[in-house]
Amino acid sequence: MVATTSKDSTDSLLQRYGSRVAAVLFAVGLITLFQHLGQRLDAGRPDHSDPIHDQQDVDFADRVRRFSSVEEAAFAEVPAVSTGITFDENVTALLLANQYDSARQALLTQAMASVERGDDSATATSMTRLGMAALEESDYDTAGVYLNEALTAFELLGDQAGIADTSLHIGRLHLLERRQARRAAYAYDAGLIARWYVARGRFTQAEPILKRAVQDNLALNRHGAAAADYEMLYQGYLTQGTMAEAREAAIEAALLKAASGRPDEARLLLNDIEASGISYETREQLNAGIQAQYADYEFSVGQMGRARDYNQLYHHFIAEGDPVRAWQFRLQANTSLSLASKRARYRRQAGVLVLLYNSNNSMTNAKASLERAQGTFEDIGEFARARQAQTLLTEVY
Repeated sequence: MVATTSKDSTDSLLQRYGSRVAAVLFAVGLITLFQHLGQRLDAGRPDHSDPIHDQQDVDFADRVRRFSSVEEAAFAEVPAVSTGITFDENVTALLLANQYDSARQALLTQAMASVERGDDSATATSMTRLGMAALEESDYDTAGVYLNEALTAFELLGDQAGIADTSLHIGRLHLLERRQARRAAYAYDAGLIARWYVARGRFTQAEPILKRAVQDNLALNRHGAAAADYEMLYQGYLTQGTMAEAREAAIEAALLKAASGRPDEARLLLNDIEASGISYETREQLNAGIQAQYADYEFSVGQMGRARDYNQLYHHFIAEGDPVRAWQFRLQANTSLSLASKRARYRRQAGVLVLLYNSNNSMTNAKASLERAQGTFEDIGEFARARQAQTLLTEVY
């Protein structure tokens, strides 16, 4: 009996300590394995005391622009470029005055004249100018359409200078798309941080963050996100009892919602602020403002639908081999689109995660376009413009 008990105790001790010993041995084995792998990886790395590899590292560092923070990377400006394709004085003045619709109409009229003359080179140049103007307006989707059409036209013509110029602008477009996605993500993250502060009763810390997020989202035409930030400001002001600021934030949010096609949500906000003591006259004015914004939205949606139909007719007649008739419809599409409000045009924005995901290839595409531009400029002896492409390549990360 005693012998049996002693054996059971020994087995118990072996089970208890044996598992620990096995764990220790397993850990030691993993450490040894990683040390061995590390030695093998180190053996394949360059010796940084070697001046050749040192120079390679310096060259790489010179090619990459480094940022000290996420905010700096998101809001740093992409360098401008100058190419052989420029605007005339009239279009330049319109762009400087931010009269983008008028500038686009003037450029389309120039393009139409080139099409009617059958001047394919001038038409391709006009499309590049249209893409450049869209870049000035931060309308990257439109810029991509015109610049890629221009690149195809220059390729068919075998125009190396046109290919290089347009590739340079396409490369810059991809850099701007990625930067836009990062800015939207930064504004989104700022809004989340502000909401964290509000949830913990720290609105004084959240207020400046939310105000900055509002401005950033409006600059990116993300009106829904800006409305959500205004609503959070409204809630924060309510908790502090600052009713004037609360009403102002709620009104801004309501108008943004109405202008983006959400009048019911706008009226719900209006009902909320009615309890804060606004007069009947003020309420009626706000109701009229919401109704006017929504009416403008409905009109804009109709114009955008008409523009979409005209664009389909443009592609139909291009496929039929009738470019003159096609460009007549493109001009009509622009006329309809110019009547639509910007808030209606950007009423449907992709979520931040979708925006970031879609921009994942932006740097790869930018690198390919800029390297093509640089190489082509060098081939035709345009070394100053080749250096512009090289400068933009430092923005690829």
